[in-house]
Amino acid sequence: MAGDRAAKIAWQIYAKAVIDVLHYGPDRLERLRKESHANYEQLNKWGHEDGLDVAMEKLRRCAADAMQSPDLEVADIDGSKDAVEVDKEFRKQQLNFIKRVRAQTLGRIGATSQPVNVLAEQGVQDKVQEIMQQVSQQSFERRRRR
Repeated sequence: MAGDRAAKIAWQIYAKAVIDVLHYGPDRLERLRKESHANYEQLNKWGHEDGLDVAMEKLRRCAADAMQSPDLEVADIDGSKDAVEVDKEFRKQQLNFIKRVRAQTLGRIGATSQPVNVLAEQGVQDKVQEIMQQVSQQSFERRRRR
């Protein structure tokens, strides 16, 4: 039950970001949700059939293909001194991915009503923080109304 709630919150954050940053509409967002669910089911299937380590390696390869980064590495850093360095590298990969996707999306939709600097790292971080705050506030409001 806790896993389902965590997945639902993660989806809400993801959906809000996709709507705000990539300008997805309801139809495209629903297709994304279905594909994400299918990917999650595939990972579970791999985990049951081949074991968690093999499933995670398959997931890593899929992520590397999607991000066009063959040298993508997943590090287990629990309790490691290298956690700060790994976090920096993750942020760098995350920003590069967001910039690439944003540039591709803007190229597809042409000129937008709002100018965007796809290279402004601080702007990307501000947008991520704004989305995280909005989703957590919405979640709090829903819990309070129950």
